[in-house]
Amino acid sequence: MGFTANTAFVVLAGCAGALLSALLLGASFLLFRRRQGRSRRALWEQAYVDPVTGGPTRLRFERDAEALASAAAPGSYAVVDINLYHFRFMNNLFGRAEGDRILRHIYTTCSARLQPGELICHIAADDFRFLLHFSGQGSMVSRVQEMAEAANEFNNELTDHYYLWFKAGVSVVDGTADTFASYLDYAKIACKENGPGRPACRCTCTFYEPRQREQALREQTIYNNMAAALEQGEFQVYLQPKVNCFTGRIVGAEALTRWVDPEKGLVMPAEFIPVLEHSGFITKLDLYVFGQVCATLRGWLDAGLEPVPISINFSRASLWQPHVMEQYDRLRRKYAVPGKYLEIELTETFLADGEGAFVALVDEIHALGMRCAIDDFGSGYSALNLLRRVKVDTLKLDRSFFPRTAPERERKRALTLVRHIVALGRDLGTHIVAEGVEERSQVEFLQGLGLHTIQGFYYYRPLPLDRFEAVAFQKGQAIFS
Repeated sequence: MGFTANTAFVVLAGCAGALLSALLLGASFLLFRRRQGRSRRALWEQAYVDPVTGGPTRLRFERDAEALASAAAPGSYAVVDINLYHFRFMNNLFGRAEGDRILRHIYTTCSARLQPGELICHIAADDFRFLLHFSGQGSMVSRVQEMAEAANEFNNELTDHYYLWFKAGVSVVDGTADTFASYLDYAKIACKENGPGRPACRCTCTFYEPRQREQALREQTIYNNMAAALEQGEFQVYLQPKVNCFTGRIVGAEALTRWVDPEKGLVMPAEFIPVLEHSGFITKLDLYVFGQVCATLRGWLDAGLEPVPISINFSRASLWQPHVMEQYDRLRRKYAVPGKYLEIELTETFLADGEGAFVALVDEIHALGMRCAIDDFGSGYSALNLLRRVKVDTLKLDRSFFPRTAPERERKRALTLVRHIVALGRDLGTHIVAEGVEERSQVEFLQGLGLHTIQGFYYYRPLPLDRFEAVAFQKGQAIFS
């Protein structure tokens, strides 16, 4: 009986152990499946859900967009790529969290304006992509501009408004491309060719044309050579003198850039500057030119010569670089150049990005001991109101004030404006420079107004450094007034 009881006990214990093991195994399996499910869900969300907006990713968009476009008649749809011009400024100004909130606002705002059968996705950073019904260029432009205006409601509660400028590239899915992916590329190409928006609509649309692809390839070739050209010193600084029109003496200079390619020879700025601006490489060139100018000034000072101020162009793209003026100041201090010899030229187009940003930049330039000029004054944006808030050292009159072929009535109106601007500069204590002057009659008119400083072909074209020095110095003595 004892043996039998013990045996039964062992059998029962074994059964219980087996049952427990089975239960544990089952629980482990369920846990594994649950974890596997969560992992699959996480992978799906990673592939198809944008972490910033909660909307579809590029992968999901491209899959769904191709299906919709393939089922529709050619010309029924268009791919629209939208870039938020210099959105990085928003992140720098408000922080990354606020920047993400703005992106979600844009996504939500634009999504609410989609029609059935249309799509939107946040590609990455400051880029969005749409698949929209196409019924003509005019209606497409109107829709995108309306979205841009609605998206800018994000700043309604801000004291200083900072507008988002939409650059839109449009490619009509017309059945001429081999693959749907080509239309995506075409929209991207058209978007890159686009410039910043205009104040009237805060959005510009460029429609893809076959020539744009060829232009994009040429620009890419130039861009591919930019870094090496900069490292190898192929970019050369030229100086265009500023002249006192009463004495004929050089009183300043503007630093300009020429690219001397070993194979092509001299490449003019009109060919490579737009490429650098589109790519953002212009910021590196700006800093390079500033460094070359500092080195040149240092050389003159070491030779016992008294330099004149040299102005350096500062592109809008540089405005959005974090701590950009710190980089400039490090170069200035490296060469121990007094700030009074350096003048940063900004254009009126900076105002399109908000007066607050412009004022802050001017204040920072002055805090570093350097001068500040507004180039192309009067070329499109009104800076007169801004002059109440910020002190600039120099206003450079745009060459459009000195037309050579305009009707007589237009010429008279332009010269009347010049007369008032010169008087305004005198009242504000702001130095006025007339640029683009090419004729003696223009010089005589400006002399009659009491304007002293002129920059233009009438006196000098941009000169290589050695030619500038030959003109500006005699027997080692500066002849600057």
